[in-house]
Amino acid sequence: MMAYEQDSFGPFSTRWPKNSDRLFRTNATVPLAQSLSERWYRLILGYKRAGDLLIKEAVENRLDRRNLLYPIIFCYRHYLELTLKAMLDEHAGKVDFVCDRNHHDLKKLWTDFKAMVERGGDVHPENFVAMDAIIAEFATIDPQAISFRYAAKSTGAEIYLPDGGVDLINLHDVMNGMANWLECVDLALTHESWPSQ
Repeated sequence: MMAYEQDSFGPFSTRWPKNSDRLFRTNATVPLAQSLSERWYRLILGYKRAGDLLIKEAVENRLDRRNLLYPIIFCYRHYLELTLKAMLDEHAGKVDFVCDRNHHDLKKLWTDFKAMVERGGDVHPENFVAMDAIIAEFATIDPQAISFRYAAKSTGAEIYLPDGGVDLINLHDVMNGMANWLECVDLALTHESWPSQ
């Protein structure tokens, strides 16, 4: 069990940095993933789980709700981006599909993902309808993964966010639906007999 100062997680912690402080110690209690496959797995699972835990905290603690909203949405968006990139990395070669994944454009990642899946087998367009709408909504609000990390663009221009608020319970519910769908597609792609290259 890790020991912490009594109020180390609270807003009124009195701790100051010490000369001996280091962020990454050799006697750490939680190891960093050393293999690429485990790192992908931990990153994807971790960002989704972080969003879920932050929503739980925000629902239970009204005072933190508005502060946690931005990290919640960023975690969920990053989870979605990483999931699409990991699935493209893992499955694109099976159907000789080449795409550029060195960007943060959700719309482009989704377009490539759909094209890869459609190229690989018998896929009905209606399977994508609900996901198309959700991805389009996320891509409109945060096309390049900056809307919930910064208040302004690098040019200083304000980042547009829609009027109104966010229903955290609905956000959590929709993200879980997406996560379930993506996991099922990943399992299907893993076990499907795609044509060899």
